[in-house]
Amino acid sequence: MLKRFLLLYVFTVLGADAALAEKLTLPLNKLIPLKMIELKCTSGVRIAYLPIPERWQIKSTRLNIHYINSTNLLKEMSQLAVIVNDSKVGQVKLSPEFPENNLVLDIPPAILKADYNEIALQVAQHFKKEGCELPCSPDLWTYINTDLSSIEIDYDMKPVPLNMHAAAEFAFDARIITDNVVNLVLENSAADTVTVAGIVASGIARKYVYRPVSFTVSETMVPGRDNVLIGKKEFVEQVMGGYQTDIPVTEPMVKVVPLPHMENGRVIHDASHALFIVTGLTSDHLKMAAETMAIMNFPFPGSDEIRVREFRLPDVTMYSGKNIITTEKQHRFRSLDFKTHTFRGMQPAPAEITFRLPPDFMIKQNEYAKINLNFAYGAGMRLDSALNILVNDTHVRAINLDKPTGDSLSGYKVELPTYLFKPGTNVLKFVSILTPVAKECDIIQPESFFLTVFDNSTFYIPSMPHLIEMPKVELFMLNGFPLTRWPDGYESLIMLASKDKNTIEAALNVMSVLTQKNGYPLFGIEIGYSVPPAWHGEILAIGDVASIPPNLMAAAPLKLSEVSEISYPVNKAEGWEGGGTSYATVKETGRLSDSSGLIMEFESPLKKARTVVMMTANTTAGVLALSKAVMDAGVQTQLKGNLSIISLTPPDYRIDSIGSGKQYLTGKKGEVSTLEYFVYNNPYLYYIIGAVLFMVVAVVVMGTARRFRLARTAEKGIIERRPIMRQFRDMLREMFLRKPGR
Repeated sequence: MLKRFLLLYVFTVLGADAALAEKLTLPLNKLIPLKMIELKCTSGVRIAYLPIPERWQIKSTRLNIHYINSTNLLKEMSQLAVIVNDSKVGQVKLSPEFPENNLVLDIPPAILKADYNEIALQVAQHFKKEGCELPCSPDLWTYINTDLSSIEIDYDMKPVPLNMHAAAEFAFDARIITDNVVNLVLENSAADTVTVAGIVASGIARKYVYRPVSFTVSETMVPGRDNVLIGKKEFVEQVMGGYQTDIPVTEPMVKVVPLPHMENGRVIHDASHALFIVTGLTSDHLKMAAETMAIMNFPFPGSDEIRVREFRLPDVTMYSGKNIITTEKQHRFRSLDFKTHTFRGMQPAPAEITFRLPPDFMIKQNEYAKINLNFAYGAGMRLDSALNILVNDTHVRAINLDKPTGDSLSGYKVELPTYLFKPGTNVLKFVSILTPVAKECDIIQPESFFLTVFDNSTFYIPSMPHLIEMPKVELFMLNGFPLTRWPDGYESLIMLASKDKNTIEAALNVMSVLTQKNGYPLFGIEIGYSVPPAWHGEILAIGDVASIPPNLMAAAPLKLSEVSEISYPVNKAEGWEGGGTSYATVKETGRLSDSSGLIMEFESPLKKARTVVMMTANTTAGVLALSKAVMDAGVQTQLKGNLSIISLTPPDYRIDSIGSGKQYLTGKKGEVSTLEYFVYNNPYLYYIIGAVLFMVVAVVVMGTARRFRLARTAEKGIIERRPIMRQFRDMLREMFLRKPGR
């Protein structure tokens, strides 16, 4: 009887430890984005990183590797080994009799840590016992099928620490690889409440970094997930009073407690999930508390609550989102997250620098980015050893490592044509080819040949104008452009077509995507249920078809109504003088499928050079499904043009995109001058102006030369008639080549 009483007490107070146990089966392709891992040569290795969050207490981990090896391998000299965090945990012989097999082994929990754990798949492969063999003979290979390989993890959920910063890092962790859903408990659906909820959602998404996170909204707690309670004093005290908890509110406050919920008439405190409370006395207090929670990233204070007295944001500059590089500045490699890197061995992995250019960057064709490279390489390498430099996987330069005794160089200058770069993400890759001076049977000492690129090398990219032809939905999916021209969403409006729960959740999901793409909380974005008549900024319109404002729908490339209007592409001109795509405009009574969502981008009817992005479906449930679809990385890469229809059939989405409708220009600050517009649309104007200027200068120079010659001959009393070019030549000779004193 006493035992039953103790178990009931533990269940009531702690939320039942048994309910905390979880199990996860993770395909290996979630850790390595390849269908097949190829391990070649006498030794090969491939590394995967297994994320383990702080909130998991690992009980057991099992690794299942499905592989197939060459039938020419010698079993007694070939094996596949698994190394986790530098600890060898298992190996298997590679048999030519049974080339397709599975390696199943347990990873001891003691060697796993709350971090990204390195799992190395390493092979040693040979096909000869005696004599010498080619190190990379075609016979030496093993393939690992990542679709059929998996990791099984059994774990318990640890209690959430009652420390404001630690709890946020604990709950919203990018290393959590399960489906992440956070519930927001809202006081009402008023625009200012949803705006505060958007700030909170934006801050949470930023903590998840790149891991997708979706949001739900409700009026009560949702058990089994982390919740955020958002509301003023009266609402918070009413909600928490229902769970027999007193939360006094006297000022802006953020607090964390174990998640309470009701079960069989009892209040259960789930220690494995957190409830964050964002509250205050007024709407301004509420926003101040939300901004504090969104930006908090330092372990202070060490208490379970923060009472906010003042909140100030730093100055924000345009085009300052995540990884966007500053032009006209020398950047050291270390500031671009490139650490001093040593390439070693015959097949070293490449090293990369990833950066972003603003989406509306107008790439010039006759400019050069510049690298000042500091590097050193070892002795004993063949003369054809080289360091290759690639821009977006295009080979640009090869630096010959041609000194047999090795060398160390500083300030080695490399110029890269800027037309190889693109708006958005760019990758600068360094690939080494290190070939030893050795014959087939010579002993090779791989440690003796190396190449080190130092992180005090510099990279420079010139400034370029901000001017781009729109619409381009792909730029919206790249980093939220143009809504994130200002990284905090300033001068942008999210217009919700209704106060429906699904529509609000859809908006929060889209805000989470934009925050993660741009890397900055959307403090400056406005949320409302209508568009002000004088609104001169960007607009993101979210809602079902019937609720979208008519003035926005009338400007869209697909005008959905009782009689819809769309432009179908008829033909696309090809060849050197391709004139673009022709469109036929059709008015019809068709409607959008109930299982489809629509994303459109077009020029705002309220302000030239400004943009409207519209996300709509027939129902609000479809709008919510559409928001979850755009969280899928595969969908994001396929959206383009200005009109995309997405079949809402997860996990296999179908996307059909076209580029119909009116084109327009946008530039810095969302403005384009009449001159910029005219010149951009008439590129031959440059040549015409250049030719006219040349003719004017030529006439002036020739006229000056004639007057100069006539004046000189008049002084001498001689009348000369010479060709104009001779007169010009004589004038220059008189001006610059005459002897001193003459």
